[in-house]
Formats: sequence, C-alpha cells, structure tokens
Amino acid sequence: MAHLLILSFAAIMLVDAIVGDQGVVALGRAREEFGRMNEQVRRLKAENDQMRKQNLRLREDRGALEEAARRDLGLMKPGEKVFIIKDLPSPSHP
Repeated sequence: MAHLLILSFAAIMLVDAIVGDQGVVALGRAREEFGRMNEQVRRLKAENDQMRKQNLRLREDRGALEEAARRDLGLMKPGEKVFIIKDLPSPSHP
C-alpha cells in the first residue's frame, strides 16, 4: 500500500511538473511570449529611430519641411495656382 501511495504521489508530481503553472508547458509559452515581445520592442525601436531622423530632418532642412507641409497639409506658396485635372469618361461606342 505504501508503494502504491508513493508511486501515485510521484505520478502526480510528474504531471504537475509538466503541465502545472510553472511546468514545462508554461515555460514554453513564456518563452514564446518573450520572443514576441522582444520582436515588438525591436520594431518599436526601429520606428522610433526613423521618427527621430525624420524629426531632425524637418528641423534642419527647410525643403523637407516645405515638402511635408505640402504633402500632409495641402499647403501652397502665396501666388501659386493649383490645377485639378480630372479624367474624362471614355465615350461609349454605339
């Protein structure tokens, strides 16, 4: 009876070590999550670096600032004229 009790206890401990809260399965999930988070941090750092470079460029290069204002805000220089060109529909063939 004692052997059966010890064997049952050992089996329960083994199952708990594999699938428990701090078992092998949980460790694998934690490693996957760590990898995903590490990749996200890497992407965010690269994006942050790009934004820093763009910020510096906009502060130092007046042409870049003007280009961004025209593109993003639709601004024009005084006296400039804007021409809007629309495509005409193709004539239907009878």
